[in-house]
Amino acid sequence: MTLRSDALIAVIGPTGAGKTTLVNRMSGVNFKIGYGLQSETQQIQTAKCTLDGQRVHLIDTPGFDNTEMADGDVLYLIGTYLADIYRSGRQLTGILYLHSINSNQAGIQNIRILEKLCGDNAMASVTICTTMWNNVSEHVGAEREQELAARLWNNMISKGATIRRVLDPPTEEDMAYATKLCLRKPVTLDIQREIVDEGKSVFNTKAAWALGCRGDAFWRR
Repeated sequence: MTLRSDALIAVIGPTGAGKTTLVNRMSGVNFKIGYGLQSETQQIQTAKCTLDGQRVHLIDTPGFDNTEMADGDVLYLIGTYLADIYRSGRQLTGILYLHSINSNQAGIQNIRILEKLCGDNAMASVTICTTMWNNVSEHVGAEREQELAARLWNNMISKGATIRRVLDPPTEEDMAYATKLCLRKPVTLDIQREIVDEGKSVFNTKAAWALGCRGDAFWRR
């Protein structure tokens, strides 16, 4: 069987949402995992795996409320990495945005940054993955999920984003869903177009404006 081009799936979300855990479970690697409020991911980490005959690169990213990095530094790291991918002629086939259902924090800023980073045309490639279901009752979790979908994620959903519950460890169904992501049409994010096609710096993108670190002067602080 001839393998298709390697699929690229970005795993994005707040610190503590379970990004590295998910990447480890899916790929069999052993990236260091942070617990509580402490973050262990300060760099982009990529793990390779094969899903149903498809080679996949899972891209583990630091969160925007990282305890070890300023939000502007996190944006610069992610934006630069995504621009490099696009510049090399590769595109993402899916974005997994993780949110802990056990968290009482809505994460409004994280969502606004994600919306600007991706853009409307890429939103159908975003899956909002709710995690940490083992730490909350089904009733409480379902209520939070419904409220978040109605008040925080509604704009993303209207543009094509979907919601999915992810258990730890991921089930066979979760793995099958990840395989389906690999078959999607490759997508270009707004931040990639802004940096590569329009020649903007990371800090002059819409994502930077949403984060509040706009302008090159921020990077020279």
